[in-house]
Amino acid sequence: MLGMSACADWKEVQDFVLTTQDSVTGGLSKWPDNHPDPLHTYLGLSGLALADPPLGYALRPVDPALNITLRAKQHLDDIYKL
Repeated sequence: MLGMSACADWKEVQDFVLTTQDSVTGGLSKWPDNHPDPLHTYLGLSGLALADPPLGYALRPVDPALNITLRAKQHLDDIYKL
């Protein structure tokens, strides 16, 4: 679904991701009312970073194909001359 960002309802995505947030630890879980874990916290934040237009969060842009920030991708490109 790369390149289909305009088809997403980013407000709904944001609302769902925020319902998975733990009010004590702040982490994100797979579903609301589940325990948060590092994987789903990372994926939830990465998903919010893909929002077009940005939702107002200070998140670095993500390369969706690699699931890493564009900054990390540029660093790898510099090291390995990709």
